[in-house]
Amino acid sequence: MAPITSILFLAVSAISAVCAVPVTEMRPRQEPATVNFVPYAGPGCDMSTNPFDTTKPVVYNVTTSSGCITPPYAFASYVEEANAEADSGSCSLGIFTGPDCTGSVSAATLTSYEDCVVGVSGQSFSFNCGP
Repeated sequence: MAPITSILFLAVSAISAVCAVPVTEMRPRQEPATVNFVPYAGPGCDMSTNPFDTTKPVVYNVTTSSGCITPPYAFASYVEEANAEADSGSCSLGIFTGPDCTGSVSAATLTSYEDCVVGVSGQSFSFNCGP
C-alpha cells in the first residue's frame, strides 16, 4: 500500500504544482484599424434630392493600406463607423476637397457608431494611423 500511496501523493502534488502556476493574461486579438465610410452626393446623407432616384452610394471598408480613395462622385455628406482600433485616437480620416487627395483637407471625427455628418464635403479621402 505504501508504493500506491506514494505514487498517488506524487500525482496529486504534480497536478497541484501545475495548477498553482499563474495564468498569463490573455489579451484580445488585435483587429486592424478599419472604417466603414459611405459618401453621399447630397446633403443629409442622400444620393439625390429627387425622391425617385434609386442611385445607391458606394460603401468603402477602409484600412490603412487602402491609400487615397476617390469615389466616382463628389460628396456633400457621409456616414462613418470606425472599429475600436480606429477609434482609439491614433487614427485619422482625411477628407480632401480635390480628387486624388489634393486640395485642402478636413479631419473626420471617428466614432464607433453610424452617424450622418453634414457640412464636410469632398472628392477623396485617406485613412491613416500612427503618431
